[in-house]
Amino acid sequence: MQEKLRSVVLIYPIFFFCWEIFSNGDPMHNCFSLSFIHTVFFKMFFGSMLTTTTANTLAGDSSKSNWILSGHEGDVLGLSVLSANIFASCDINGVGLVWDTRGDTVDNVCKFSSGGPPMLQMSFLSHTELVCAQGNGSCVVYNIERGVRSGGYSRLSDEARVAWPVMNAVKQLDRHSFLTGGDEGYLLAFDTRQSGALSSINIRTPITSIGTADEYVFVGDACGDMHWFDKRTNKKVTVLPLCKSPITTINRFSNTEVVFLSRKMVGTVDIQPFALDDAHRLTTHAGVDIDEDCRLPRCCTVEKTKSVHVPSQNGKVQTLWREGGTFSSSVRRISDTAEECTHVVEQMQNGKYLLCAGGNRLRMFEV
Repeated sequence: MQEKLRSVVLIYPIFFFCWEIFSNGDPMHNCFSLSFIHTVFFKMFFGSMLTTTTANTLAGDSSKSNWILSGHEGDVLGLSVLSANIFASCDINGVGLVWDTRGDTVDNVCKFSSGGPPMLQMSFLSHTELVCAQGNGSCVVYNIERGVRSGGYSRLSDEARVAWPVMNAVKQLDRHSFLTGGDEGYLLAFDTRQSGALSSINIRTPITSIGTADEYVFVGDACGDMHWFDKRTNKKVTVLPLCKSPITTINRFSNTEVVFLSRKMVGTVDIQPFALDDAHRLTTHAGVDIDEDCRLPRCCTVEKTKSVHVPSQNGKVQTLWREGGTFSSSVRRISDTAEECTHVVEQMQNGKYLLCAGGNRLRMFEV
């Protein structure tokens, strides 16, 4: 270990000197950014020791793997999965990390920062870019190959942003466009190839979640209503009053349904386009037990098994699956610390692994 530290002391000035040479007045400045050199430097000398440890699953099945991932200093608020092996996380301090699960360990391969504003949710646009909904009234696109910002998008100009509304939700549409919304109540569509919003719809209630299914967009608000839009016409289809607490997640559940999560309940909604009374669209619902301190709990859905994984209190994850017309549920402890409540859950590899965020740590475990 002493030899390794001695090498660090000797070689780090060389890295920094090279960065100064290549960045000053050079059009390739971004390619030799200091954050990029930090990433290469620490991966070279410390590998994954700074970001991950491995342990057996806490559920008692030693044949299944469980990883405890550290690297965030603030509470993790968002997770996004790119592929079977790549996912990203973001926190309240405005720090984002990209993780690679290939191999025997889970490695942090990129770090990027907002410079202060919290990141509340994120969504991959492509294998090189992701977009983050931030607490300064904007969505920012980051290049994850270099760990740098590549563009910012907001309804208002910088000079007009006095109140700094929080952007609570973001959802990718394709590799260039996305939807976002926040406390102002505007549903905004942006294209990274253009300046300004493509469309703007004011639902007059703070937006807390956005989901898509086929040609439809679903927006959850702070009053428990789900606003249903047609992407083709940009017109509202209907508004469904589903509960009395903020709807914080809307995901596709099947070809004909979406699932939603609020602080008190999870439910499925029939989205078939034929004439159906709105009062009958809520097809299934069940109660959930979410930590009261969790402002925006996020759940995930596995269409293959028709299951929903919901964050829960006391270091647990609640899994619900539908049998007939009702939800059955089971609870799995993922943390040995009861106070470490789960706030965000995401799935990888079609439900084979679950990603859970509670506090400043992540857990990835085999289901």
